[in-house]
Amino acid sequence: MISRDAILSCIAPPGGIERYAREYYDIMLLYFLLNLLMYVLAATLVADGGEKLAAVANVTSVALNVALSILFVGPWGIRGIAIATVLSRLVFLLLVSIHFFGKKNTLRLCRHWKWADGVAIVKNGVVLASTYALEALTIFAIHLFAVLRFDNDTRILLVMLEKFLGILAMFLGMALGAQPLIGTLNGEKNKKVLRYLIKVVCHDLTAVSLALTLLTFAFAPFLVRAFGIGDAALLGQGTVALRIVCATLVSQTVLVCFFALYYMLELELLAFTVSVFRSLISPLMLAVALSLSTGSPTGIYVGLAAAPVVSILACTLGICRRYGRDRYLFVISRDMDDNTFIYDFEISPENAAAMSHTANEVLRAFSVSERVRMLVGVFIEDTLLLVLEKNAGRAKLDAECTIIVEDGGVRLILRDSGVIFNITDGDAPADSFRQYVVANMMVKLERKANITTIGYNRNELFFDDPRTGA
Repeated sequence: MISRDAILSCIAPPGGIERYAREYYDIMLLYFLLNLLMYVLAATLVADGGEKLAAVANVTSVALNVALSILFVGPWGIRGIAIATVLSRLVFLLLVSIHFFGKKNTLRLCRHWKWADGVAIVKNGVVLASTYALEALTIFAIHLFAVLRFDNDTRILLVMLEKFLGILAMFLGMALGAQPLIGTLNGEKNKKVLRYLIKVVCHDLTAVSLALTLLTFAFAPFLVRAFGIGDAALLGQGTVALRIVCATLVSQTVLVCFFALYYMLELELLAFTVSVFRSLISPLMLAVALSLSTGSPTGIYVGLAAAPVVSILACTLGICRRYGRDRYLFVISRDMDDNTFIYDFEISPENAAAMSHTANEVLRAFSVSERVRMLVGVFIEDTLLLVLEKNAGRAKLDAECTIIVEDGGVRLILRDSGVIFNITDGDAPADSFRQYVVANMMVKLERKANITTIGYNRNELFFDDPRTGA
């Protein structure tokens, strides 16, 4: 608010739209304040197992922002677009707040501070903030360039394109929605499933962006008119500009997915590099260079469309050089694939016994000691039967058993779709003889963990065996 006049003087808006710029600026200050609260609550919600609600709230907010912008731009102009943005964030906060007042909330406030946590927070915050800060800097620079080189019509079209490309925030939010699963799989060294999950996320988001590209290309004139552009000549220019820029959605989505991947895998420098190329270097250099070479604002639109393709090529060369071709883009090694075994099945007494026998045979091939093979088999069968007992009366219970043979031992991960409870807690009250047996088994196991992810129980057990080599 204090720097408003100084910032607007740098942009140097024409006298006819200076008033609108001030109205938009004042309302958007409230949006920035809401954004701070939004990110804190969203991250907290995801940490508490509310991944689905966070994703739904994010998608709803973005869709509502676009819809209300189209609805409000007619009667209120630029002020209506700003109001729509603020209202969409308020709806997000309202949806997210549902979790914290519900029974599923397990969070309790307590004092906690470690310097290592503080450093990690700063690093992650800088990387994630960079993608927005660099985009803002690029938008500012391109708008300033357009003011100096072209007429006011170009600025109007750039504002329209900026709002359209804002939909990429939805794809980033959807990609980051996989953070709990990716973090869990990365922590348990389950590289095979991790790569599969990333492929699914990228495939689905790319398919959505492709469909959106085709719809935008087909209905471009109607979308331009919805942004309040009625002049025939400007409508034609806007249609061409929107069709050029909409071609960037698929490649932009690919970049967004891999930025989110590197960010979630704690490859901060790589994520920051992708962000710099995607949000600053490529769009700014190409938009300015092509515009100067053609002497037309069309060069800006073509530069914005070509920027993500150039960024993908540049990042590809860098990643191949740093990590090798076999780890291109995913940057996830395959060295544990032959030592990772994953089984999906419905829990029943017969399947529990069969899974126990299968695990024994798998571990025998890796020369795991007979004692550890027997322990793994007993834990699998008794744990699955306890889950079945805890969910008596349910028609179907799904389970996933992952066995990873590592240097020095065997990692066992069991997931199930039953009622949420910590099966690794040896001090929990025993409701049955089987639970008493399992609890005593867990007490004797030193390395174990329980984490709830997307409504599923996840129990990780590690069995030490010096004879084992991955």
